[in-house]
Amino acid sequence: MNRLAGGEAEILACWYLRLHGSRILDRRAARGTEDAAALALDHWRLRRHVRIDAWFIVPQRWLRHLANVWQG
Repeated sequence: MNRLAGGEAEILACWYLRLHGSRILDRRAARGTEDAAALALDHWRLRRHVRIDAWFIVPQRWLRHLANVWQG
């Protein structure tokens, strides 16, 4: 996925989340593969927030949402 396509996907995901009542705490976390996206949830990020939902946006895959993957 090129940088522009990744940025566009992230913008769409952010608007979707805002329209459904979510507050965006971090941006520029898009990854090129599902494995790389899963690795983005490192210990530093996990300790910053009270609750984390993960959205996997990768090329040629359906949008995947994992609700409440971690609570502090």
